[in-house]
Amino acid sequence: MNGSPEKTLVEDERRWRLRRLDDLLEALETCNEQEISHPPRPILDGLHAAGIEATPEDTTTQLIELVLDRQADYLIKVPIERRKSPRRRTKPDIEAWLRESRGEPKPPPR
Repeated sequence: MNGSPEKTLVEDERRWRLRRLDDLLEALETCNEQEISHPPRPILDGLHAAGIEATPEDTTTQLIELVLDRQADYLIKVPIERRKSPRRRTKPDIEAWLRESRGEPKPPPR
């Protein structure tokens, strides 16, 4: 990455915070998969360290939403004019793919 040391430091900090939020999100998703409605104290402590005001009464799904909202603050926003156009110019013919995978013959042209 090019740029000044200050810019690199800011970028490193952004990435570090995003990784911590990813770790918390993974822990919350694991709790959700195991049907743990209120995550354990270490996860709540991690959320507080990340600046998310979580209480023991908050459900796992509520906390997942809070983490996702906080992650949005650290994502890089690409201006619309810098985005590349879609690579696919036409819509794929899903029905043709399915017919091919089943070994069915192509229908006659219309």
